[in-house]
Amino acid sequence: MIRPFQSVLARLWSIALIVIGLLCVVVDETHADNVEQAEEYRAKTALIYSFAKFVTWPDAAFASDESSFIFGIMGGNPFGEALALLEDKRIHGRPIRIVEFDGPENFAPCQMLFCNIDCLNRFTEDYPQLLDSLNVLSVSEDEGFASQGGVLSLVLVDDHLGFEINATAARNAQLELSSSLFKLAQSIFE
Repeated sequence: MIRPFQSVLARLWSIALIVIGLLCVVVDETHADNVEQAEEYRAKTALIYSFAKFVTWPDAAFASDESSFIFGIMGGNPFGEALALLEDKRIHGRPIRIVEFDGPENFAPCQMLFCNIDCLNRFTEDYPQLLDSLNVLSVSEDEGFASQGGVLSLVLVDDHLGFEINATAARNAQLELSSSLFKLAQSIFE
């Protein structure tokens, strides 16, 4: 004969096992999403790094011949650990340094700035011409970034990572983009 207490205990264990099983499924799905997102940002980091190799900055973009190549991030850092891929790398012979900025009011010169469209709009409204005068290659993953004045926008095309270029913005920032980049671009805005 099963005692009532043992019956209740057995039911609680059954419920607990079901809840644990459901949590494992949720955690596993979350883990899969995190792994997929980490892979996406590793790919974006590699694309941005490759892109920078095909851009020439004017000498005025650097304080000296020994200056680092500054990769700035503003408006949140979606890259996470993917930026570790840039450690010990160089662009045009210069070591890469990652700097995070809170907003345009705390901005310091950098060669490449990854930001969202809201930050770009704040620059345009509050600090017009600042990014151009500092020869900054502005990059985003926000839709419409290149069409609204950013230099480079990362886009997803048929499950592949691509990019759009705003040629006018690049010229205004006095950046020389290789013809290879224009050939590979999904869209070019003038």
